Amino acid sequence: MKISTISELENWMSKNGIKNTFTPKNRFVSDEGLGLEIIDGLYILYFIERGERQNIEYFKTEKDVAEFIFDFLKSGEAY
Repeated sequence: MKISTISELENWMSKNGIKNTFTPKNRFVSDEGLGLEIIDGLYILYFIERGERQNIEYFKTEKDVAEFIFDFLKSGEAY
């Protein structure tokens, strides 16, 4: 299966029972863990723990970030 948009990723997460606290419209300020922010067309994957934010990866395209998060979720790894 290929995922190439954030919308496709959100749909896949919903169908597979994965709580979406990653994508911008599903993330709250109080959420900890991985998150995604889009600033001026740059996709920033970050991690928040105890209020401290660390930017982890930067992506130039929606396709690249959607594939990265999809692969990460399928692998079951933890940051």
